[in-house]
Amino acid sequence: MGMMQEPKRSNKQNSKMWAMLTDLEKQLVWYGRRMTKEEWKDLICHEWKPQQLVPAISSGFCVLTASTSTVAPREFADIVEIIYAFGTEQGVNWSEPALAAYEEYSQLQREQNQ
Repeated sequence: MGMMQEPKRSNKQNSKMWAMLTDLEKQLVWYGRRMTKEEWKDLICHEWKPQQLVPAISSGFCVLTASTSTVAPREFADIVEIIYAFGTEQGVNWSEPALAAYEEYSQLQREQNQ
């Protein structure tokens, strides 16, 4: 008998993460540059699961990024927590959709820790 897999995150959950990343994109400058929400996602994912740096085929280096498309809701809650903690520390004024996402996932974490 195989192990039961956790469900993957839903499109609704995904859109909540992007709401938070959009707040970072609109409000923060990272080391002198504005970053896209996709770049913020890469930076946050590195905190969640450190990436590997490998030599590129032609020159320089390539960062092997983690994918969040197959992440279970429990792990996804960790990513949302990292986004929230970082953004709050940087003074982000969270939008209503971002706050709703954080509240949903912090509730999930509280339930798991009981």
